[in-house]
Amino acid sequence: MVTSGCTTVGPNYQEPTAPVQENWTEQKDPLVDTTPLPVGQMWWQNAFNDPVLNQLMEMALSENLSLRSAGLRVLQAFSRVRASLSLTQVKRSRSS
Repeated sequence: MVTSGCTTVGPNYQEPTAPVQENWTEQKDPLVDTTPLPVGQMWWQNAFNDPVLNQLMEMALSENLSLRSAGLRVLQAFSRVRASLSLTQVKRSRSS
């Protein structure tokens, strides 16, 4: 027996509306405190008191690229591929 996760729906299919509230229901309730707590950037160091975890987290934070840096590295890789392809084209045209 073969089953598929993707199915096609009929031509008369209409997506049902699902009402979604814009705000959290209890957002304006005076008993609910929504002010953010002051949490330090390295809160996990004191929370778990684990030197191995501390070392791993420090390594992860130091090697974590920002989205902009990651994007720039992708562009750099694309430019290297293009340069490599253009050199290949030059070598082919000279050998023919």
